[in-house]
Amino acid sequence: MEKNIRQPTTFEALLPIIAMMVFIIAGIKYWDLEPHIPIVLACIVAVIIAMRIGYSWDSVISGILDSLGRANEALLIIMVVGMLIGSWVLAGTMPAMIY
Repeated sequence: MEKNIRQPTTFEALLPIIAMMVFIIAGIKYWDLEPHIPIVLACIVAVIIAMRIGYSWDSVISGILDSLGRANEALLIIMVVGMLIGSWVLAGTMPAMIY
C-alpha cells in the first residue's frame, strides 16, 4: 500500500532549517557543543517531515545514500587536504611559513 506523496507546506519546508538554527544556537550557547550533534538532530527533523508528507523509510535512506555517493569526491579531497595540512604542522613547515 503506497502512500501519496504530497508537496510540503511552507512551514513543513522551513521547519528543518529553523530547527537546525535553533539546535545549533542552543547547543553552542547553552551546552558548549560542537555543531555536529545539532545538525544530526536537524536531519532527524527533516526525516520526520519527509515521512509525514508521504515518503517511505526506504526512499529516505535511498536519497541519503545517493547524496553521499555524489559528495564522495569532494569529501575525499577535503580529507586529503586535511592530512596534508596536518603533516605540515607536525613537520614544522606551517610554523616556519607563519614565522
